[in-house]
Order: sequence, then C-alpha cells, then structure tokens
Amino acid sequence: QDKAAFDVWQGNSLLGFEKYETYLSITGDSLITWSAVEYNLTAGQATGNFAKESVLIDGALDAYPLFYQTREVVGGESRAMSMTVIDTTAQIFRESSGSGVGSVIEIPRGRFFIFDPSIYHHIEILLGRFSRRSVESRRYQVVVPAAGTILDLRAVRGEEETVQLSDGTERTGVKMELSDDLTKFEAWVDEGGRLLRLEAKAQGIKVIRRPDEKTSDS
Repeated sequence: QDKAAFDVWQGNSLLGFEKYETYLSITGDSLITWSAVEYNLTAGQATGNFAKESVLIDGALDAYPLFYQTREVVGGESRAMSMTVIDTTAQIFRESSGSGVGSVIEIPRGRFFIFDPSIYHHIEILLGRFSRRSVESRRYQVVVPAAGTILDLRAVRGEEETVQLSDGTERTGVKMELSDDLTKFEAWVDEGGRLLRLEAKAQGIKVIRRPDEKTSDS
C-alpha cells in the first residue's frame, strides 16, 4: 500500500492539491489507485472549483493498465469518463450534461501508460519505472483517455540534485525530463521512484510533494 499528496502551484498561487492511494485488490491480481484533485480556479473576477476523482486498475504482476475511470466537476458541471482495455483495443465512454458517447481506439503494442494531464501521479508512475532502469533515455507510449489519443514521450535522466518539499524540508532526487514536441516536464525522483517535485515552466506549474505523513487536504 502506498499513498502521498502534492501541493499544486501556478506561479505564486496555490491552486490546490492532489492525493492518491494505491492498494492491492482483495483477489491479489490487480493494483488499484484512487486519486483526488481539488483546485480553486480564478479567471478575472470569477472564481470556480475543479474537483476530480479517478480510479486506475493495473495488473499486479506487470502493472499493465486494465481500466481507468474519472468523474470531475468543473464550475458546477459534471463529467465522467471510463476506459476499459480489451486485448488490443480500449473502449472509451464519455458522459457530460446527461448525454454520452463511446469510441474504440487501438492501443500500443507492449508497454504503455495512462496519461491524464490533470493527474500528476501518472507521471510519477512512468518516471518511477524509468528510474529503475539503467538507461539514460527512453521513449514511452501513453494513452490519453479523455482525448482518445496516443502520445510518444521521451524520458531523459539527469544529475542528482537537492529539492524542497512543501514544508521546506530538503530531499535528494535525480532530475529527469519528460517531453514531447509540445510539452516539457522537469521532475525530481528519489531512489524509491517517488516524485518529489515537478515543474512545467511554460505553463507556470509546480507540483511539490508533501512529507509522507501529511496527506490530508487540510
């Protein structure tokens, strides 16, 4: 079982938090990860809230994605999405404002990861796996369920550096980059594959891990 929480900043403003918990299923054949995100969004003089919960189910032995589901509320509007992996395809169903639409996409052969841009723990999963390999760079295919698309991301290993957690305590992690043609993340990952800090400088986003004992939303 594993759990953690992150504070999410945009510029000098604290947007909110993300927290997750991973545990083994009762049958022992799958890993279940529950995540929750809450942001206070401001646009001009208007203020709204963004809340999202997700469930990711992976195979316990190979961490192969089997099922992903989200439910989010943006400014009072509710949306839901689910993705089920069946052989070489993924069935995706999206629901918004009382109506839904389904689609089927082909999934990459071999290893792939789920990538939901609003769930930073998914980057932790990918880079945690990369950190355990003795290579300097590697390409990964990720499925973006909400868009029904597949991206090709490149992970690059850097040097060990010291970064601060949300309470100011310092931890040591390896700096890594994860990027495609449009987006670049800089991340620091400790020796256990845990994400300590993440930055998307072009978007002004900083994701900073809370100390492990501070996982509540208070």
